Amino acid sequence: MGAYETAETQRSLAALYVGLGQIDAAAQAIRQAQAVAAEIADPVEQGETLLVLAQVQEARKAPGEAEQSYDQAIACLSGPEGQVVAP
Repeated sequence: MGAYETAETQRSLAALYVGLGQIDAAAQAIRQAQAVAAEIADPVEQGETLLVLAQVQEARKAPGEAEQSYDQAIACLSGPEGQVVAP
């Protein structure tokens, strides 16, 4: 499995775990996705990972952290003119 697939798989697992209420497992999966996304250095991959991280933070009742992650995701997913970058 390549780096992109690993990041996507871990990100998807994190979102699934949030939906199941398994927040500790979600946090572990999103940390793994973040590590791979950082290696790839792809802004879209990083932005999508930050979106799921924000969901994990919301589930942990950390709205300030979630808001920061959402802001970072927007920055990653926005082009130079503020347009949204298509994944």
